[in-house]
Amino acid sequence: MKLKILELFHVQEHFTLLELATRLKRILQYNIEIAPLTRFEISQSQEMIEFLSQVTAAAVPKRTRAELHNHLKSQSFVATLFLLDEPDGDLYAENLLNQQYALLTHMYCVRGLHDYTAYLQFYRSFIESAVPVLPLHQLLHLTTREVHQRLSSTATQLQELRIVAPFSLKAQRSKPSTKALLLADNHHVQKIDDDIEFVETSDEAGESSCSVARLASELSLSTEQQRRKFRFKIAGAQRAYYAFENGTPLGMQAALPIEINEFLQHCAPGLLRNSTAPLAFVDAGYILLFLLQLFGVPMPLQLMLDNQLAERLPAEQSQNFITYKLEREGCFISAELNLRADLLQTRSPGDTDERIHFVASSRLQLSLPSTILELLNTTLRGIDSSARHNCTLQKALDIDVEDYRRWLNTKLKATSLPLRGIGIAALHRAFLQYSKHTIPATYRAFLAQTTLVQSHYVSAEPHLISSTMLRAWRDFCAETGMRWSHIDAQETAKFAVTRQYHCEVGSKITLRAELLAALYQVLLAEPDLNTIAFYIYLRIASTSALRPVLEPFSGLSNLNVEAGYMTVADKRVHHSDERRFVVLTSSACQLLSAWRNAAVFYALRGLLPSPAHALMWFDDDTRQWQHFARKTVDSLLHQRTNQLLRSHSFRHVAARRFLISTGRFDQRLLNFLMNHSKAGVGLLDRFSALSPDRAADLLRQQMELYELEYAELDAKALMHLEALA
Repeated sequence: MKLKILELFHVQEHFTLLELATRLKRILQYNIEIAPLTRFEISQSQEMIEFLSQVTAAAVPKRTRAELHNHLKSQSFVATLFLLDEPDGDLYAENLLNQQYALLTHMYCVRGLHDYTAYLQFYRSFIESAVPVLPLHQLLHLTTREVHQRLSSTATQLQELRIVAPFSLKAQRSKPSTKALLLADNHHVQKIDDDIEFVETSDEAGESSCSVARLASELSLSTEQQRRKFRFKIAGAQRAYYAFENGTPLGMQAALPIEINEFLQHCAPGLLRNSTAPLAFVDAGYILLFLLQLFGVPMPLQLMLDNQLAERLPAEQSQNFITYKLEREGCFISAELNLRADLLQTRSPGDTDERIHFVASSRLQLSLPSTILELLNTTLRGIDSSARHNCTLQKALDIDVEDYRRWLNTKLKATSLPLRGIGIAALHRAFLQYSKHTIPATYRAFLAQTTLVQSHYVSAEPHLISSTMLRAWRDFCAETGMRWSHIDAQETAKFAVTRQYHCEVGSKITLRAELLAALYQVLLAEPDLNTIAFYIYLRIASTSALRPVLEPFSGLSNLNVEAGYMTVADKRVHHSDERRFVVLTSSACQLLSAWRNAAVFYALRGLLPSPAHALMWFDDDTRQWQHFARKTVDSLLHQRTNQLLRSHSFRHVAARRFLISTGRFDQRLLNFLMNHSKAGVGLLDRFSALSPDRAADLLRQQMELYELEYAELDAKALMHLEALA
């Protein structure tokens, strides 16, 4: 138990448990009250408290920062403990010392053990000043965010304390030059605050080059005070965006489903299940705008209305509009969003056979949820037919942005949500936060008309995007208590959207599955060592999303066939020794092992050195083993197909195969597969509650679902390799 306690708080040899026993016991006692622990964690904490109660602790008076100078950065939390007096025996006594320990426990819960800046600010605000702040019972029963709000409102000198940001930002790389940002082919902009936006850049091949947070609006930064205020604001926004990407609830604030229910009870009770309240026509337009914004449409007032029964006018390709048709019989409506889909500057397939790649459509049609259709039907039927065609929704409803925000603020103030810090932005983010990991980020990007680096790789049929969005919205409605009406068979037959096979949105160079199967069969028809090695490369590249680099496969020291892992240095972003963690399927591991045996046998027979990497091909001209570099793969593809195929296409294929698999989608696993990160959130941060082995197993289970389609071909390749060995 002693070792568990020392490991939990990372206590180094310089300090002993006898010195820390009383202080750590108080932290553990308050941690049970404050932190959202599981039953197992509570049981563990209680065992530690019981053990510390039996330790004969030495009375250690508080120390000064000068005495702890060598440990302030390496052991920030433990050093801060020694800056406090020994706690007394009364756990719930209302005194300054207990308040300080409770606040320190909040700090430990959200900032960990080694955030030097946070603990320095804690010392200056709560220890050095020695000012009582909040009663102990509030500190033990409020969440950390609520504590921060109380502190900010009651003590102006504490407003700079940022204890609610769960993680401090990692050391940033050197800032990209303005020239590099301007010359980038694609800019992926995400607004994270009213004045701040996060920008990533990528080239035509989809490789990201840099990311930066910058000023979004035209703010005046003429004085030093204004510039300093903006620096604080952008630092806070970066922390919030990091926390949001990390999936923590203390990141960018979003309303919970139960809070959306409370809001709808005041503004639109008719939308809730088991409610007989009528929906007022006056509020229908406002509620329609709110639900569109909640669904993910960023500026619904700018959408154009296109009545299919009216005279069709040529629409600009840059416009987004709602195509609708009002039916007299049954008084219902059919409508869909028609959005731009060619948002990226990417490389086209070139002069290749049209049957090789999916057709990349420039427009995307998305179905709307039944709740929004009902409101759209109500509002449009109350407007003259001449005023609801070829005009914006803002003009048709006669509502501008200020009117909408004023109405929303009025309804919001009638609830208790503002007391919990829930504002307009938090309401609009509710569905985004709820479906953060269950809807692919690229699908939401299409709806929001923004782009991501991952948008280069994802290719999907429009009906798949619609069904995924509507499925998540239906689950959200079930949580919030909103009605979800299912259309009947007659309407389904009348308004079913024809599925456009092989017409997709997104990536332009994703290869069709039929081509892959044919290519694999051609390769296995010539069972020599190099051809089978090329087959294995393509199979792994189209499953594990390998980048086409000079050395796509690692050396033997970085390969674990038994566990199914591999690390490769395919992209160095943070430091020169960075390596990517690649998960291999069981069939890929079998193929690599069998190829290795055959290659070693071939080398021994020809008195040649064995291949030093996991997968290579033998060059008869130079009598050396070579890597499957990008130019080599492109040349081999041209020889086999007589088409200008790109090695990049197989990374796109891997992304698409993962998306259309039958397993439960998780955006974190797709980021893991593609080795994509945002705001500095890496693999271990996204799966902080799991071990790396467990995270890899989750990804492998998903990959195994769609690997079965090539099981017969893999068995044939294994048979050929066994014959060669």
